[in-house]
Formats: sequence, C-alpha cells, structure tokens
Amino acid sequence: MGDQLWQDWNFTATSTGIFVIVVDQRRCPRVLTGNFGGKEITLTYLNGRLPERTMAMYVRLTAKQHNRMQGERRISIKACCEAAFSVELSRNSSL
Repeated sequence: MGDQLWQDWNFTATSTGIFVIVVDQRRCPRVLTGNFGGKEITLTYLNGRLPERTMAMYVRLTAKQHNRMQGERRISIKACCEAAFSVELSRNSSL
C-alpha cells in the first residue's frame, strides 16, 4: 500500500564491485555501489559532506525470477530519521 515510484536502474559489474545508476523522472542520477553475496545484492549510496546534511540509502535485493528482483530500500537522513520501502525491479523486456 502506498505510492509507486518508477525509476531506471542500470547495473554494471567490474572487478571492484557492482555499480548502479538510478535515474528518476526528474532525470536526477544517483550512483549506488555494492557487492553480490550468494543470492543477494547489497547497495549503498551516501550523500552530503557535512554530518548534518548526510543522507544514506541502503538497498538489499534478492533474485526471485530470471527477470525480477525484490527487496528493501532504507533511507536515513541525518542519522536520526529513517524510512523503509519495498522494492521490486523488473528487467526491461526490450533488453
């Protein structure tokens, strides 16, 4: 129950880890970094140079089918306020 958000998530893997570029409707890109462990992908995004402006995003995803991943995204602002969201990613059928 709640709002739905549509974003493009582009995954890239290198020898140093996983990188995901997330672009929303406002075309505002965010780069998440992470790793793959077993059946799970764990991603992190940190924003803000000053502690009072820090925003952190943590995403944990698990493959459910060959074209779908599900998990949770937690957003923490100033290390005192946190929100949790369910995440479902589907592979673009044109790929």
